[in-house]
Amino acid sequence: MRRSLLSLWLTLSLTGTCLAGASRDFDGSSGSASVTHVSAMSDDTISMALWVYSEDAGGEWRGVMVKNREDGGNADTVYGIWRDDPTPGRWLGRAGIGTDVCALTTATTDVWTHLALTFTRGGGVTLYVNGASSCSFTAVAGRPVAGANNFRIGWANFTGTTEYFDGQLAYASLYNRVLSVEEVQQLMFHPGSIVAGRIGEWGFWGTED
Repeated sequence: MRRSLLSLWLTLSLTGTCLAGASRDFDGSSGSASVTHVSAMSDDTISMALWVYSEDAGGEWRGVMVKNREDGGNADTVYGIWRDDPTPGRWLGRAGIGTDVCALTTATTDVWTHLALTFTRGGGVTLYVNGASSCSFTAVAGRPVAGANNFRIGWANFTGTTEYFDGQLAYASLYNRVLSVEEVQQLMFHPGSIVAGRIGEWGFWGTED
């Protein structure tokens, strides 16, 4: 019998089974996985998904899975997932600068959480937490602006401020299409099981700085 999303989430939250062997620890002050830009990263439709385990109670912005300029300039090019700075902090999805964000779900610490972000340039943006839509909005026309910057996991540089993730990340994947809610849930149950439109998958591997 297929287990419910809730039962799977509770199992993984309590034990970390199936995640520990594919996770990488980030210390909150240095280090990230950097993925060299490819043209598909600037397509008009993008989805990303991964498992996160935050060890920081809040107070600072933390980049989780982000595409933006290495020098922090031209924030219109930004898209990705953050944990924002209030205590205890919230999971946040962004597709451009300014008000192009949504953040509703509290970022619980010391618990594995599955996150996904989908967007269409200048269109709908949705942040999923544990397989369910947490918040959504419509991006400003033309945002995020296409850019040739690298893709970062565990780090962001937003308008010149470095934002390192503090905790563990596992099973990160990036797609050049909008995943359905059913596909987001499939990745939660079976990381890496969706191939169509996949730009990259890191389970956890990458080029470290």
